[in-house]
Amino acid sequence: MMDDHTFETNYKKYRRSVLFFFTKQGFSSEEANDLTQEVFLRVYKGRDRFRGEASFKTFVHRVAANLWKNQIREEQTIKRKGVVVPLDETNADRAADVSANPALSNLIHQERSSRMREAIEQFPEQMRNCMLLRIYHQLKYREIAATLKISVETVKTQLHLARERLGLELTESDP
Repeated sequence: MMDDHTFETNYKKYRRSVLFFFTKQGFSSEEANDLTQEVFLRVYKGRDRFRGEASFKTFVHRVAANLWKNQIREEQTIKRKGVVVPLDETNADRAADVSANPALSNLIHQERSSRMREAIEQFPEQMRNCMLLRIYHQLKYREIAATLKISVETVKTQLHLARERLGLELTESDP
């Protein structure tokens, strides 16, 4: 069981890491802060269930990953609004518009992040979990292996295959 002082120490230690994770997923600063608070609220409520089999960092990042998956599912149920781009507009015109408009640049970044998240969600479970833990939680291969209870070699193979697949899928979906 974790006491309040230990929880507070761990909160201070891992808060920025979780916030960075959500920001990297394309969430706004406000959304990332809200999600980070939600993660630590869930961790605090579930602190009695933390058995110490994995590191506290792994525990926190697993909660963050699950919350992120829930957010993705929610987003998929909401219809998106498209941006109309005239067919006669050139790529140079669009590039100039993007660089001159930070909001548009942010929108494009969010769309790319969204496409990447959607592609990763389609991966087989083990491959998806390896990617989530490595890229978004920045865990080392050994930490991923311990968390998923697989060998380090399996982690390396899954990550290699996932990167190749992600590169292909994102390249194919580019206009």
